[in-house]
Parts: sequence; structure tokens; C-alpha cells
Amino acid sequence: MRIERTPYFADILRDARSAAPAWHCIIQAKGSDEILVWRQYPTEEAAHREALAELDELLHRDRQRAGQLHLPMDRKHGSDVA
Repeated sequence: MRIERTPYFADILRDARSAAPAWHCIIQAKGSDEILVWRQYPTEEAAHREALAELDELLHRDRQRAGQLHLPMDRKHGSDVA
């Protein structure tokens, strides 16, 4: 199962090799091979729920960073520019 929240996506995969039920949640950014989050859960429902929470957190951080980039700042003196 794949959950998409641009620019991220989460794949929820069952681990068939495990004796006990195990579901992996793997989160990446589109166009990147880097794994941002890789966690394991005992049920598909738990993996799905936590994937949504992780995706929301990544998007929240992105919005925070984008807002910070627009703050005028004098980097030499470390003070706000009017």
C-alpha cells in the first residue's frame, strides 16, 4: 500500500519472512532514494496510522522551514532588517 502526500510517500509492506506479524513503514521523498523513516509495526492498521502521522510531521516541518526562509535577517550582524 502506498500513501502519498506530495512531496513524500509512505510504503506499507508486510514482512513475509517474519514469524510474528510485522509491517514496515518506509517513507521517502519523491525522486529520492534516501529513506527518511523506516519503522516496523505489529499490524497494518498501526503502520498506516503512524505513516499518516509521520507524513504530517514532515509536511509541518517543511512549512515551518519555508516560513523561516522568508524572515528578513542580516546574517552579518544577526539582527532583523527593517
